[in-house]
Amino acid sequence: MSDVVGIAVSKSKEPVGQAQNSLKRGILWTFVGNAIYFACQWAMIVVLAKMTNVLFVGEFTYGLAITTPLVLLTNMSLSSFLATHGTVHYDFRDCLGIRLISLTVVLMAMIGFCLLARFPAERIALIACILMAKIFDSLSELIYSMLQKHERLDRVSLSKSSQGILQLITLVSILSAGYHPVYAVLGMAIVSGVITLCFNLPSAAQVLTGANWTRLVFERSEQNRLLWKEFLPRWNSEQVKIIVRSGLPLGFVAILSVFNINISRYFLEHYRSVSAVGIFSVHFSLAFSPGLFTGAVGPATMTRLSQHFTANIRAFRKLAVILMVFSFVCGILTLGIGWLAGEPVLRLLYGAIYAKQMLPFYLLSIAAAVMMLTAGLTSILISMRAFRSQLPVMSAALLVNLIMCMGLVPKYGEIGAAISLIAGYLCSSLCFALIVVRCVRKVGT
Repeated sequence: MSDVVGIAVSKSKEPVGQAQNSLKRGILWTFVGNAIYFACQWAMIVVLAKMTNVLFVGEFTYGLAITTPLVLLTNMSLSSFLATHGTVHYDFRDCLGIRLISLTVVLMAMIGFCLLARFPAERIALIACILMAKIFDSLSELIYSMLQKHERLDRVSLSKSSQGILQLITLVSILSAGYHPVYAVLGMAIVSGVITLCFNLPSAAQVLTGANWTRLVFERSEQNRLLWKEFLPRWNSEQVKIIVRSGLPLGFVAILSVFNINISRYFLEHYRSVSAVGIFSVHFSLAFSPGLFTGAVGPATMTRLSQHFTANIRAFRKLAVILMVFSFVCGILTLGIGWLAGEPVLRLLYGAIYAKQMLPFYLLSIAAAVMMLTAGLTSILISMRAFRSQLPVMSAALLVNLIMCMGLVPKYGEIGAAISLIAGYLCSSLCFALIVVRCVRKVGT
């Protein structure tokens, strides 16, 4: 049975000019929000490298590598179901109810893992702060997808840019005051919570109910009680089964994607040191920073691609080609900038210790270029709701990466880790491209 859902023959009701303007505005808002947010994330790594030490940078990125996979697995990529249009309707209340349950499971699992692993108290505190931020970000991501479906990407952009700026200011302020870096990470988590509760939730309430947030909170009326029903989480056993059954494959795809990125760090931590993880993570952060361009365009076009796929396959093909050409150009620019300006930028922003060995950085620039193609293809597959086909591909890519890491990292360290990452991304890109071509041809016939 084909995993492509929602194939239909009809015409889009939205005027062409209006649709194009809406798409351009969406891409612009997404680009601005992602550009500010990822620039701030990148600046945070710079601040940590400058104001702490290699060991803490390694601990921080290792904490991210531990918490991120479990959060992504239990998230089950519910945002993809909300953001894309198909024959099956997924209600925001049902997705929110499942998300709250899954985050509770994540919290309990991480507590058990930290106790069994017998981590030092400082590492446990750091992981707890990172996990707190991840929980709030997970709730925000679900709201972003709902806003994206309603094409309110301006709200998403304002939220992301505000969070990035405030987290950067918090990090610099706490470290400048001389406090332990763990307190700075705690401050960043608090900022994430404030943005989620004070900005994202009101945005969701206004879009879903049409009512002002203060009115919903402070006014007591029968009308408000009915409005709250449209916003509060819901646990319907039948809907939960349907969503979990559909979402688990994408959840595994997400966790495999993260493992594909982080598995090299696990090997580096085991065979080299936490400091080696820190240096590798700084190289990774700078090499992959141009990815914000594809990270902005891909999600912004996903909803429109999904609409075209069920209504106008010719428009779908045109937009998909534009997305892939854009991803390819960004990849070439990433290679050029990385090879020409990588060393002076690392030396200037991070410090001389991060610029001693440049070959791993150059190899990571190649991996970043291939990753941009993978990201573009992934957006196309999600818009086609081709969810199940992604799981075997990401499994194969992870297996390739794992085998390469086992053979290369113990002997070559960061160089081996970067080569392994390139191999994993090449595997997923080639397989995704074949699946997209097959699915589009099937729809066109």
